[in-house]
Amino acid sequence: MIDQEIKHLEELVEKINNEHKHKLNNVSEPIFLTVVLSNDSKVDVEINKHGVKILKHLEHKKSDINNHITISYKQLIKSLENKANIIRYMMSGKVKVKGNLKYIFDVLSEL
Repeated sequence: MIDQEIKHLEELVEKINNEHKHKLNNVSEPIFLTVVLSNDSKVDVEINKHGVKILKHLEHKKSDINNHITISYKQLIKSLENKANIIRYMMSGKVKVKGNLKYIFDVLSEL
């Protein structure tokens, strides 16, 4: 199950980079996304003007992070299917956001 989730995340990153990378040119500050998998392990993803990539070591950058989202894998998939879900999850406290909400929403809505 976990391997499938990681593989699916890698496919999503590749798809975004292939189809939507040009929409990220206006990203001035990176956005970090921590995806919590079904076994509670975490995968860190960075969204910046160069594209989207899965990170191996987010720990070294935590003090420098201005825009950060923590979301479960299941909620991420549901939010990609219907973008209105992310707002509902944030209001219920299921998704944690640190940083400039408007900026984060503007960037994510491009994807």
